[in-house]
Formats: sequence, C-alpha cells, structure tokens
Amino acid sequence: MPRYTHVHSGDKKDLRGAKKLFETPEALRAAAMDYIDWAIANPLIEEKHFCSQGQIITAEMAKPRAMSIVGLCLHMGISRCSWQVYRKAEEFDLVCEEIEDRMKQFKFENAVAGLMNPQMIMRDLEMVDKQELKHSSDGTMLPSRIELIAGKE
Repeated sequence: MPRYTHVHSGDKKDLRGAKKLFETPEALRAAAMDYIDWAIANPLIEEKHFCSQGQIITAEMAKPRAMSIVGLCLHMGISRCSWQVYRKAEEFDLVCEEIEDRMKQFKFENAVAGLMNPQMIMRDLEMVDKQELKHSSDGTMLPSRIELIAGKE
C-alpha cells in the first residue's frame, strides 16, 4: 500500500529539513504515475443539453483533466516547496523532469486535439503569442510580425 495520501486530502507535508517521504526516484515516479493514472481514469464530466426533434436531451461528456504540479503535490500529500526540494536534488532531478514532461505532453496533445482550452494550456506551458507592433505615420500601431515562442525550461 502506498505511503502517500489520496487526491486533495489537504494533508500536505513540508520536507524542508525533514526526512523525505519518497526515499528513491522510483518511489517518487510510482507515486506520480499513480496521480497521472488517476487523472486519466477520472476525467471531468461536462453536462451538455441538446434539442432533438423537440425534445431536450442531456448528455454527459468526459473532458480530460489538466494535470499540474499542484494537483500532483496534493495527490502525494506534499507541499510545492517539498516538490522543489526533490526537483533540485541530483538523485531526483531526472525523474522530476520526466514527470513534468509527461504532464506537459498530455496537456499539449489534448489542447492540439481541441479537448482542452488551447489558450489556457499555452499559458500553462509557458508558450506565448509575441506580437511586435510598428507605429505608422498616422500614429496607429500595426502588427509587423507575430510568432509563437516556447517558454523557458
């Protein structure tokens, strides 16, 4: 049985100066994969109403859950500060990077497929629309170039 708490219990532990909850990268990966599996298996449910042949029909539609470091920490019962302790530890840095990359890739793929709000995911993934403006002779500003720039890693 895992030693971490279940989703959104609020029982977070701060690891500054304390013994780590996850002693090995493998234990941290297993806990993170449990969160990822949970998020995929428990999509958000949106209720939609349709009108067909004069009848109002209600349907439930599954929407993917946007995974986050905050959600991961809540699921594992640790603070974000504790996550950063793991993130900075040489022994755990690669597994933390892998976990973050898995969540980012999931969100990116779902946003591209139209299953998540692309603008929100773009901001979350630190991708921005950059727009340069030129001043015209009449004082108005016109876009000269628009490009998509990936955020810092």
